[in-house]
Amino acid sequence: MKNMSGTLKVTLAVIAALFVFGVIALLGFNAQQSATSGSTSVNTTPNLNAIREKDVVLTITYTGTGFEPNTGTIQAHNTIRVRNRSTRLLKFMSNPYNKNTDELELNLGEIKPGDSKTFWISQKGVWGYHNALDPSETGTLTAY
Repeated sequence: MKNMSGTLKVTLAVIAALFVFGVIALLGFNAQQSATSGSTSVNTTPNLNAIREKDVVLTITYTGTGFEPNTGTIQAHNTIRVRNRSTRLLKFMSNPYNKNTDELELNLGEIKPGDSKTFWISQKGVWGYHNALDPSETGTLTAY
């Protein structure tokens, strides 16, 4: 190393500095990606298991004889909660009865008494929903 030319020493120092800088830049990029990956944008579905009360814009309550409110209007890209406050099992599904194809996001399935489920409305529209265990219990959701 004592006999190494000055140019070679400078070249090795530059290469080492670039390597260290590259590693630091890569670690910083990965940290930034991790920090932003947990956020939700307007057009992505949030983690419904992490929904806080303030994130719910509408709660539809099943009473055992129907839904309250049985008509709801919200802005698209929001979270709705369906709560079963009855002693009966609820099977919350989109219309039409036995097809459940109007809006698949509404097809929550069974909700036990005292439980609730949330769903995300990702698009604008008007959809009907019902209790598949009692098709006379219906409601309508409008997303603008």
